[in-house]
Amino acid sequence: MPATRKHLHIAKPRRRQRAVSLTTRASRCGVKNYVNVLKSLHSQVEDFFPVTKEYMQEYIEVKRKQNSIKANSLDQYFQHIESYNMALGHGWDSEVFEPMMREVLEDLEQAEGKRKIERKMVDVNNITANASEEGVVASSNINPNNNGMDNNHGYAPSVTLSCFDASHGLKLESTLQISLANLDPNDPLLSLRSLCDSVARSRFPKRWGDVDPSRIYFRNDMWNDSQPLPLHDENSFKMFWSLHHNASVPGSEVHLVVYTRRSSGTDIDPLSTSIPIAPLTPRKSPPRITNPAPANLDMLSESLAPSPTFQQVKAITIRSPTKTYKSNIAVTDTTTFDSLLKFAIKKQPPPGKQFVLQSADGELEYMPEDHVRKVIFGTGHAEVIVRIEDMREIDFTQF
Repeated sequence: MPATRKHLHIAKPRRRQRAVSLTTRASRCGVKNYVNVLKSLHSQVEDFFPVTKEYMQEYIEVKRKQNSIKANSLDQYFQHIESYNMALGHGWDSEVFEPMMREVLEDLEQAEGKRKIERKMVDVNNITANASEEGVVASSNINPNNNGMDNNHGYAPSVTLSCFDASHGLKLESTLQISLANLDPNDPLLSLRSLCDSVARSRFPKRWGDVDPSRIYFRNDMWNDSQPLPLHDENSFKMFWSLHHNASVPGSEVHLVVYTRRSSGTDIDPLSTSIPIAPLTPRKSPPRITNPAPANLDMLSESLAPSPTFQQVKAITIRSPTKTYKSNIAVTDTTTFDSLLKFAIKKQPPPGKQFVLQSADGELEYMPEDHVRKVIFGTGHAEVIVRIEDMREIDFTQF
């Protein structure tokens, strides 16, 4: 069997699910978006099902030109369109549609990767600029013979090393200090090897358990909840060194990160030039594609990779567009969107109205009976927006 697309989990036995009505399938945001896009192109056409190759190509071209939708959101739109088309009895020609969907999803993912790398570079430049403005990094005062490692100019001769549990994503107690005194920034590859050797030779605290020192990551405190970057090549070491050397702004310190060994995970080679990206959205009948190549930039072209931890959502905030009803509601494996809504808002909507649950960006609409952790993941906290809409009457004589 060919490898499934990286968005998807490996197939598992699934619980029997109750049937979803045609009305529900037709009301999903992916179907609505598909119909609205094609109506803007073919105002005289009333029905765009069954899906044809021409219709799908036109829809994809519009979404590609907009360049505002994320790959995982468009992937879910495709699921909605496929599900409704099959429920109408038209089937789904995977050989025709999947190559088209695969191409646009790969393009969107690469564009997102470029933007993320560019944002990281902006962070680096801002930190360096702030440090220079405060007079912490002044090139005229740095001895050219000490390779920039002057303790009087904001440089710390060591860096903090912390450890995370790869299975649960939790930071373990205790930290270590790794010396940087013998590193030469003019030879980044040699310095990287020396740093990796220093980490590997360190005596880790017993409470860390079985640590994998072959994979080293780094993160900056100003990145908030973003994933750490792998420290595995010349470009990533240059970024690490620049951040660490100029970390004089409060809250901009750089830390090294290692993880415990995973009992049933796939090892990632830290020196590999192709880093797999974490799963995003489950899909029932996935297109078969390989991992996209990393963005080709001058710096950090291969540094975009998450930590080996698959992060589960831990808390949800329920709010309307104007008011927050409940903040940081703890989420378990059995929590549904409906249970969150009932906990946050005790009253029912007015007659003829219904609640609608959407993602913070408005791209996705959530089914009340779905489990939260099966739909939202990759972040520790998320917001769910509650809106009120009219309950549309259905004229079954025109169905």
